Amino acid sequence: MPTYYVGIDVSKFKHTCCIIDGDGEIIKKSFDFSNSKEGFDSLIEIFKSIDRFSSLFQIVMEATGHYHECLFRYLAANNYLVQIKNPVVISRFKQSEYLDKAKTDNLDALLIAQYASKHPFSPSMLKSYNIERIRRISRAKYFFYQDKERTINHLHRYLDESFPELIPFLRKRGDIKRYQGRNFFDSKTTLWFLENFPSAKKFSNARSETAEKLRRMSKGAFSLIKFNELRNIAKHSIGVSFQETEEIIIQLVQELRNIQERNDKLDELLIPLIDETAPNLLTVPGIGYRLAGLLISEIGDASQFPSADN
Repeated sequence: MPTYYVGIDVSKFKHTCCIIDGDGEIIKKSFDFSNSKEGFDSLIEIFKSIDRFSSLFQIVMEATGHYHECLFRYLAANNYLVQIKNPVVISRFKQSEYLDKAKTDNLDALLIAQYASKHPFSPSMLKSYNIERIRRISRAKYFFYQDKERTINHLHRYLDESFPELIPFLRKRGDIKRYQGRNFFDSKTTLWFLENFPSAKKFSNARSETAEKLRRMSKGAFSLIKFNELRNIAKHSIGVSFQETEEIIIQLVQELRNIQERNDKLDELLIPLIDETAPNLLTVPGIGYRLAGLLISEIGDASQFPSADN
């Protein structure tokens, strides 16, 4: 049975396709179709007009940003096999075949089809699509991490004005490990404290009900003794209280909450993808879902390496 080699040049609003046979003869000259369901349906209809068996088509397209992803998923859902190639590979093939040809979409689609006819076909699986999704989520989480770091830096700055003794006091208490380092701001108790007492002056007037609430929230870590000690420090603080400083601290705390909520939502999307794509990675001691996401983002499909040494 014949094999049809399909080259698709991907762009933002439209794609260009060319189809050749095993002898290099053009079955369908380069044509454009829109980056839409209507365009994708028209492409499938052209394929079916050539041959009703989807397994006879070997489709190759470049990994062009994220513009190829919708088409890849659509073709896969319609039982067509697609190979996603690095644009550098296609570019090198073009240089070897057409040194003096200018770049056009029509020529590129033909060139990709010719590449498909001259090289082994290894269809990209939906696993590679999952890896790309994991990479997208991990990158977004990294952006949120940068936002969190900037927000924490601002918090340090304003707390140095309004309550400079607070963080040193909490850090030196070795019995509360959560307060060591920057994880201080990961504590729900800490965020509640700062949101309600953004200055030493505010905390110096805190009542006994606050002590009990802090004790419950911290599961006993913020004891009554600790509360009284810190309140006494607040009464003699060198911090300067301004209304705008307190408001900024409250808003920064709220921003930290929002960042954490966005991260949690991304984690909800990330966890099932890792379970499906690389569950064995989680069996390695010290690797959780977040680190697994980063490793998959950087390495991709580990099965591409022939041995552990690679």
